Amino acid sequence: MVRVKNSGFTALKLLKQFVNKVIAGTGAGTLFAKIPTGHFYPETLECPACGSMPHIRKPRTKTAVTMDIGAFCAKETVLSCPHDQTVFASEQLRSLVPERGTCGFDVIVEVATSSMWMGR
Repeated sequence: MVRVKNSGFTALKLLKQFVNKVIAGTGAGTLFAKIPTGHFYPETLECPACGSMPHIRKPRTKTAVTMDIGAFCAKETVLSCPHDQTVFASEQLRSLVPERGTCGFDVIVEVATSSMWMGR
């Protein structure tokens, strides 16, 4: 009877290498030749205070990074009320990235958690 030492360990090691290659091949940088672009608009179609239709105030473009999406170009259209100048921004974009920020909330939490566990 021939015994192979650590055959289970070798199989697990090869499986881990294969899984790592698959994960590396499905990253955002591999799947997208260039950074994907997302268009974000405010969810409101009328001013809640006066009922008028908001006008386009300005477009904003920034590169943002999240753990799930990776790097992407966020093009946001900001609206404002013509009467009381209330500003309307995209809540969907705000749920991913803080206002004026480039790193997503999930990246911020990951960095904070890692720093806490490393004792810094």
